Amino acid sequence: MSMRSWLRTRRKQIITHTLIVGGFLCFLLFLSEPLFNLFDRAEFGGIPGEAQLVDISVPAETGNIRYWFESIVTGTVVEFLGWAFIEGDCPENSTPYLVFKSDQATYVFEATMRELGTLNQVLGIEEPDLTKAGFVATIPAERMENGTYTIGIYIRKGETEALQYTDKVLTRTNEVVELE
Repeated sequence: MSMRSWLRTRRKQIITHTLIVGGFLCFLLFLSEPLFNLFDRAEFGGIPGEAQLVDISVPAETGNIRYWFESIVTGTVVEFLGWAFIEGDCPENSTPYLVFKSDQATYVFEATMRELGTLNQVLGIEEPDLTKAGFVATIPAERMENGTYTIGIYIRKGETEALQYTDKVLTRTNEVVELE
């Protein structure tokens, strides 16, 4: 049996299988966003340095965090730069998070630590060493539902947890964020 006659006899099967495989590939590429959310979005044209949304429960507010941050809003993205630490505790080996809480939902994003060499001098204290108290987080509006959110800072260091809400409020409306 020649290749040409084999193709003619199996033409419908080949077309059917090609359409099935092609449809599945289209689904993976265009319709399955949750699949790609498992990967670093920056590798796929996402926002470089985007903070990861984490599924953790936060404790009751403790109020023992010293912090300062500034936010830069660029329409659909908010970048937070600042520092935070638990009063009287060295920030080394701690993990900072930004918490966005509304009546309907709470979102927790893990921030990335950055070193600040002069924070002890600026605050006028010698101990603890605050070199590792800095953080940065880039948060796209698309990761949250529409609403008004109170912004909080949550720090976890081993078994120690601290949470403090700020006087800052973020409002998300139709993929656009504003800070008050």
